[in-house]
Parts: sequence; structure tokens; C-alpha cells
Amino acid sequence: MTDTPQDEKKSIITKEFVSGSGVQDGKMAALFTADELDIYVNKITGENYIFYGKKIDAALQKFEYDHKECRINVIMEDGREMDLGIRIQWLIRPYIKKAREIAFVRTKDGEALEGLMVPVTHINRENDEKQGA
Repeated sequence: MTDTPQDEKKSIITKEFVSGSGVQDGKMAALFTADELDIYVNKITGENYIFYGKKIDAALQKFEYDHKECRINVIMEDGREMDLGIRIQWLIRPYIKKAREIAFVRTKDGEALEGLMVPVTHINRENDEKQGA
């Protein structure tokens, strides 16, 4: 895994993740595709937002940020785990790495319809710290 902007352009979306639920072919399914969500970080306040458009039929319990893979796992209240659907870009990783919660907001035509604050737990942090990040 590399951490340069050039490599990020090639690997922002990993092809092995699929949209849907559960695990397919040994890989975690993705909740969204790249064009179904946007991530915004306020660099001054440190607030993190995930904006999405499609309706989700399950309640979220928490996010897990994987420092090694630079991905967010979505944990549902019913116990299901899914990948968010994108790899976190190198420019916003420092802010996601510090996040305790992320605003998860459904929008339509630029207007917020509903949202909630989702707690974030961090996994593989020790591996991240060994790499100097």
C-alpha cells in the first residue's frame, strides 16, 4: 500500500468490493458505490461528514476506521458488517484518524433529509503508528 496522490487516483475504489449486503466471495460487501456518497472534512473544526442519497433499510450502530486498510467498516445494529464502499483518500486521513464520531447525512438535491452522529472506533491503529502516520 502506498500513500501518494498518484497511487490514490489508481486505487480510490477497490474493485473487489461489491454493493449489497453480507460477504461475497470472501470479501466484505460495500454499502455504497463511489458515486453514491461524498466525504467532507472541516479542517478547522475537525468535524467529519458522510453525505449519501439512497435510503438505508438498517440502523447503524458504529463505524470502524481501519488504519491499515484506510477503509471504514459500517456496523449495523443487527450485527451485519459492510464496507463503506471507498478507500479514504490520503488528504483526509489525518482527520478521520482522529474522529470520535462522523455525521452521517442523507441528502436530496443538496438538502439534508435526515442524519445522525455515528461513533467511530479505530482498529489496526498500532500498525498505523509504526508507519509514522
